[in-house]
Amino acid sequence: MIPRQLPHFIAVVNTGSFSGAAREMGISPAALSKAITALESSLNSRLFSRSTHAVKLTADGQEFYDNIAPLFQAISEQIDHTRQRKEQASGVIRVNLPNEMGLNVIYPQLLAFQSAYPDIILDLHFNDRVIDLLEHRFDLGIGNNINQDSRLIARPLYKMRMVTVASRDYLDGRPTPRSPQALSGHNCIAYRSPSSGRLLPWIFSQGDNNLQFVPAGNLIVNSSSAIVQSVLRGQGIATLPWDYVSAAVAEGRCIRLLAGYEPAPVVLWLYYPSKTFLPARIRLLINWLNDNIGAADTRT
Repeated sequence: MIPRQLPHFIAVVNTGSFSGAAREMGISPAALSKAITALESSLNSRLFSRSTHAVKLTADGQEFYDNIAPLFQAISEQIDHTRQRKEQASGVIRVNLPNEMGLNVIYPQLLAFQSAYPDIILDLHFNDRVIDLLEHRFDLGIGNNINQDSRLIARPLYKMRMVTVASRDYLDGRPTPRSPQALSGHNCIAYRSPSSGRLLPWIFSQGDNNLQFVPAGNLIVNSSSAIVQSVLRGQGIATLPWDYVSAAVAEGRCIRLLAGYEPAPVVLWLYYPSKTFLPARIRLLINWLNDNIGAADTRT
């Protein structure tokens, strides 16, 4: 006989806490704890080691989870598949997105997804800081900084091609840099990470070698859009995603520099809680983003 407390066990493992599992299942922590105790009693095995600060699987608990989680995932997927044929996808999806890249690349595809599935509510949060998805109860996160959590699935979604640019006005009367070392004599616009507070270095690629340059100048910002405006106004040189400046380059409002030292692409990742019991609406959005944005190509 299959114990009815198995969903409680899976929920505790996936959320990492009894309180989180109780919230997910819509029951009280006491009821959740009672269910786990009953399961341990029926299996004659201790599944969790509990302390005031953490809940961890025992060796027996880990082996049990590893064996049953794939089975539960397969059952969940089949149930979702059956429901999708009978019902229109609906419900709320909470998504955490980076500000500029989220608006420029991801947001248009989210609007297209909502047009295709109008009964799904997208609750979107634009934020460049690294946050704990599970603590803040997000269903999906997108960004180039991954919250290192074993309960999260992470997959590459999009490669941001990085380029070095300056306006014609800025370069007028100044020597055009031909190498990263030549940037030292220029006003370089620096980006400060909203998460770490650090100035991000520029990493240039030349063959198999990487060259690191720390930008220095009279302007430091934590917004890529602000850097784009600064470049177009002739304030200095910057490295930026190609998506942000491709139109300006095509129109002649700014010029690509150091073509032989193009920075390595920056990967945007899609990350979300464990696949087990992943709702159908979230699977739909994950597949939509992968199909319409994709991780394989770097925009040129």
